Amino acid sequence: MTGLPVNHYVKNMCITYVYFLMEKSGNKFKIGLTQCPIRRFEYLKKHHSFNIQSTILISFTEYDNAFKFEKLLHKRFKVFRTKVSGKFSGYTEFFYYHCFHEVFTFVIDKGLKDSIKILSLKNNRYLIEKLFS
Repeated sequence: MTGLPVNHYVKNMCITYVYFLMEKSGNKFKIGLTQCPIRRFEYLKKHHSFNIQSTILISFTEYDNAFKFEKLLHKRFKVFRTKVSGKFSGYTEFFYYHCFHEVFTFVIDKGLKDSIKILSLKNNRYLIEKLFS
């Protein structure tokens, strides 16, 4: 083993997702990062009203690549950033929904179409499935 911190190994041994989580009102969406989508969404729905079943996820095999891509999205679309009430982990990462098509097109243009997944609920179980076959 090299001298890297333990959390480096944990971060890079799991799939990491950049996600687009839709607000139930349809006015806003959140761009976030997680390795445990269901746990993250369960936390977030305690603080805000989301439509978890329509969540789009982009999978990355390396945490650092996911982290950089999330930051790229935040920077590229910062003019569409909006606020939500309350303070919770991730409360500053909301964007107006009217830019979602542009964000999604940007993801595809970056060559990530095969990494796009959708969260669905079937038989009371959450599933992460490929969006494009």
